[in-house]
Amino acid sequence: MRIAVIIVTFNAGEDLKRCIEGVKDQRRAADRCLIIDNDSRDSPLVGNEPWLEGIELHRNASNVGFAAANNWGALLASDADWIAFLNPDAVPEANWLLALENASKAFPSYQSFACRQLSLEAPSLLDGAGDALSLAGRPFRRGFGAHAANTYITTEPVFSGCGAAMMIRRDLFLAVQGFDEDFFCYLEDVDLGFRVRHQGESCLYVPDAVVHHRGSGTTGFRSRFSTYHGHRNMVWLLIKNMPAGLLPLALPLHLLVTLGAFLQCARRGQGMLFCFSKWHALKELPRMLRKRKAIQSTSKAPLSALLKGFQTQARKGSRWIFF
Repeated sequence: MRIAVIIVTFNAGEDLKRCIEGVKDQRRAADRCLIIDNDSRDSPLVGNEPWLEGIELHRNASNVGFAAANNWGALLASDADWIAFLNPDAVPEANWLLALENASKAFPSYQSFACRQLSLEAPSLLDGAGDALSLAGRPFRRGFGAHAANTYITTEPVFSGCGAAMMIRRDLFLAVQGFDEDFFCYLEDVDLGFRVRHQGESCLYVPDAVVHHRGSGTTGFRSRFSTYHGHRNMVWLLIKNMPAGLLPLALPLHLLVTLGAFLQCARRGQGMLFCFSKWHALKELPRMLRKRKAIQSTSKAPLSALLKGFQTQARKGSRWIFF
């Protein structure tokens, strides 16, 4: 099997160097490693940096977003069987790719794998153990902030991999049309996972595939950028993907969660930004409804299987994203 590692970067600076060092130190070397640079301005890459030796550099003329840049990388990696997505603020441990390869062989019924993320600043704490989604359409990071020792150490199904570090079969990624480029950044990984589930597939969490993740290294946690895109994209995530049979349950719950999120944002001075994000989401509703029609009409998964994939924030240490 051939694995291509794709790293999308935008003003990642020293984070990118640490990430590349981790990729080069893999015991199971990547067959290809592609950097897609979204027109970084902090320390522009020219391609002849010593630490880029053996790495393919592809540049965009502007910042096209995380989703579009990764989609381009997947198209460029035409000889790969698997795509491993990695954020520039994530440093993989030496067994990362080997653990993912072993999981793909041990669990051949799975075509998508999530990784174990430790906090880069505090390695004793989890940054995440795959992403989950509630029936209300609220995504959360499993295990965020929990003590890593003896926590989330079991190989088990999850709703989706986190885009910071995950692996998926390239043909499946292309079959579901990759990341939704309208999302630009944030929740495109959960949206991808939902569409994968509509195709009767699911994602497996691999605790031995470990990366150290700084998290929001470029955009900032609860920044205006992440808050706007996160809350806008959450509406699109629900509208596109939630089966009609579950909407009578999901929509009232989603409205309650939205109210709670508004109050949280208002308390930190982002109330108007939150409202603008929802207005923009509704403004683009016709486009999302067209996408919904295509997704729902080609869904292969029974309603019971989709319902089974939703989770609540039952386990200690999970964090709602963008709350």
